[in-house]
Amino acid sequence: MCGITGICNFNSKNLSIVKKMNFIQAHRGPDSEGYYYDKVNKVCLGMTRLAIIGLTSGSQPQYSKNKNIILVFNGEIYNYKELGLFYFNKRYTSDSKLIVDLYKKLGIAFLSKLNGMFSIAIYDKLKKKVFLVRDRFGIKPLYYLYANKTLYFSSELKTLHKSINFNFKINEQVAWNYFSLGYCNTSHSIYDDIKKVDSGTYLEFNVTNNKIKKKRWWNLNLKEINLKKKSEYYELILDKFVNAIKYWSISDVPICFMVSGGLDSSLISYFYSKLHKKKVNTCSLGFKDKIFDKWNELSLVSKLTKKIKSNHFNVFLNNDNFLEEFNNIVDNLDEPFGGGLPSWYFFKNVSKKYKVVISGVGGDELFGNYNRPFNFLDKCKVLNRSNFNKIYSAQNFTCNEIWKKRFLALNNSKMENTSDFFFRKLKENLKEMNLIKSLSFLDLQTQLQDDFLYLTDRFSMSHSLEVRTPFLDHELVEAVFSLPENIRISKNNYKPILKNFSKKYLPKVYHNYPKKGFSLPLSIFMRNKLKPDLMRVLSKKNLKKNDVIDKSFYDEYVEPMLNGNNQNIQLIWNVFMFQCWLEKNS
Repeated sequence: MCGITGICNFNSKNLSIVKKMNFIQAHRGPDSEGYYYDKVNKVCLGMTRLAIIGLTSGSQPQYSKNKNIILVFNGEIYNYKELGLFYFNKRYTSDSKLIVDLYKKLGIAFLSKLNGMFSIAIYDKLKKKVFLVRDRFGIKPLYYLYANKTLYFSSELKTLHKSINFNFKINEQVAWNYFSLGYCNTSHSIYDDIKKVDSGTYLEFNVTNNKIKKKRWWNLNLKEINLKKKSEYYELILDKFVNAIKYWSISDVPICFMVSGGLDSSLISYFYSKLHKKKVNTCSLGFKDKIFDKWNELSLVSKLTKKIKSNHFNVFLNNDNFLEEFNNIVDNLDEPFGGGLPSWYFFKNVSKKYKVVISGVGGDELFGNYNRPFNFLDKCKVLNRSNFNKIYSAQNFTCNEIWKKRFLALNNSKMENTSDFFFRKLKENLKEMNLIKSLSFLDLQTQLQDDFLYLTDRFSMSHSLEVRTPFLDHELVEAVFSLPENIRISKNNYKPILKNFSKKYLPKVYHNYPKKGFSLPLSIFMRNKLKPDLMRVLSKKNLKKNDVIDKSFYDEYVEPMLNGNNQNIQLIWNVFMFQCWLEKNS
């Protein structure tokens, strides 16, 4: 795992910028760093490395034998050994070296062979092209700025923002969407000119004419699966699931498993323990204070850890240690974000013992996401843009367009409805799959990528910790989405496939336990330790000064919440986090 940076079509002043960029994101890879300069073709690459696979052989940049192919790479390729034997009859000890040789043999088509999570930069001196690649589901980030025929890229947004002398302006459409979503969606960032390489896509930069092209290299590959018995479908998915765990746990350093009261993470840790027949390392987040009891899952987790006899430890969060970390959290977010902040403290503590953690992220979206497709279809009898916008926003957003037009000092006459972005993606999905499947896949493309994966990468890598998500093994995802819908999800039985596995392998208490996740008791924090900050940041004076949120927001929302009203907790938190981010980045 690494951080990667680069400039294409640089001038002499730019050479020092890459070193500055590497320094800013050094937390992504404190084990080593490396650089490459081509002063003739004006290509400069940098990387900072967290050594996990190929501890001594995986240093970067990696080169082909003739030095004409140069690679910097962030992520892991889990099938690198199999690919090395198949294509070169050779046992590779480094996935980065395998990528270079595979590109040389197959060209950019090599991407379809990879199983893993990655953002890749490849410079081909003979073709005079630089390729910037992002993995199928956007697990690993990759940002870029293309201005004055120069391409800058990095693994983190603030790396570009703090390194390049450029007039960065807030992207008002992304900000507009944020208040409904609590995260920054689309391929744009919070800044107008900094964009994200889309998942399953690569950029091709021609160093001769300094032009860039964007090309899609992966689309969901659906196959018709017809089996005789329900049990056969379950066996098929179990085989894919166990195989994903086997691959995504490959490491040359010790690994640890995040476990909660959910089926996803618990099943991963269970099957890993059976695969390797050795003591598995597990960890959980919990609360010591009684006031947080309804968020605690530690008593449930203890049933699992006893069953698999894991080497387990807990990380405890309370008012005091969360407040101590709050400013660091905002600093490392890069963009406004209103999501699951407890994972910051969790990752910080886990990173003291391990470099790699395995997570259950993605399991919800694969298997119905709390039956969101059915909940939508119950209300939407005729699918059109108007119905979609009304129902989807009511079910998923913290505020609607009417609220934003009243409270946001943005040019609302130019803003499109936030739900339009989701409707366009849904229409694209409908070209290849039915409505229920399209709605499920929409969650993978949007909330999973821009919310959960974004947070997971930013907070874990801030502490030099790699988090892996075996539910996003593409072979598993494609198999699950190829199932008949009555097998994959059920309106009256949430996660039927995983529940079937649970009944066979997990303690009985897991079978119908409601999922809580690593959620944050926002109301308690805002009314206690964060109250002084909240009152200052969202004061009428401060809102008026920053001129994004109308000052009446304090009287109509903040004051009632402080007095016990819980109706708009998430919206108030989203506004608070936006204002905190704005103060840090103004």
